[in-house]
Amino acid sequence: ASRLLSHVPYRRRHFPHPRIFQFSVYTLFFIIAMVALAYFVATSFNSLPLLGLLHAISLHPEVYQLPLFALYSSARILVAYLIALSWTLVAGIAVARSKRLSEVFMPVFDIGQSTPALALFPFIVIIVISVLGGGELSVEVASILLLLTGTQWYLFFNIVGAVKSIPGNVLEASRAFDLRGRQFYTTVVLPAIIPGVLLGSIQAWGGAWNALIVSEYINYGGKVYSVMGLGSFLNTATLSPSPEPWVITLAVSSMSIIVLLMNYLVWRPLFNYAERFKFENV
Repeated sequence: ASRLLSHVPYRRRHFPHPRIFQFSVYTLFFIIAMVALAYFVATSFNSLPLLGLLHAISLHPEVYQLPLFALYSSARILVAYLIALSWTLVAGIAVARSKRLSEVFMPVFDIGQSTPALALFPFIVIIVISVLGGGELSVEVASILLLLTGTQWYLFFNIVGAVKSIPGNVLEASRAFDLRGRQFYTTVVLPAIIPGVLLGSIQAWGGAWNALIVSEYINYGGKVYSVMGLGSFLNTATLSPSPEPWVITLAVSSMSIIVLLMNYLVWRPLFNYAERFKFENV
């Protein structure tokens, strides 16, 4: 009997939805890590950190609005991303395809890339607030422009690199088939740069989340200009006279969960789709 059993092939147990299971495991470990970190920090302020969590939530009922704050911040980043993509897609292809444009604009764009985004914040705030005033619209415009400084260069240089990496034999084949103008860009260039656009998009969204904390909470002329979002909430919670570690942890966790959801639901499927557009080295 033991010999017969030894020849029976072992069958692995497959989950019906392995990707959902994998994401659930990652999310669970992330939540455990965040709770452990918050517990460690809270013990320095309170001997009963779990009771401190309930106490912090009772003192800060705005915690229940974190999903709404996350929605506002995500929408703001999306607007900045679409603005950045609209001009970098055109400019990146044009600069990469034209030697003259590359010689003129690449040094300028290199300076723009090397300039820290934080260095541009005061100029953007001064110009926007002085022109549009200190109303809600001006703060929204300033916030989106500040986010734009943290997103656009990732897209631009990845697009330029993707266009320049198109193999020469592909370009020769397109000339042989007399592909010109719009047909050339829609059948050759745009499909070829999809992986570069996706890579630049991931980096751009990461840069936008980094700039979010500064862009949604602006201190100018001794006055605070803020818009509703995770960045302003995190600033307010951190700069309060008695900051609550649990409240800050909940805000950071909300931001991190959005990043995880974006990676799993958006970027990973798009990268799998973009695999078919990669050029294979022969």
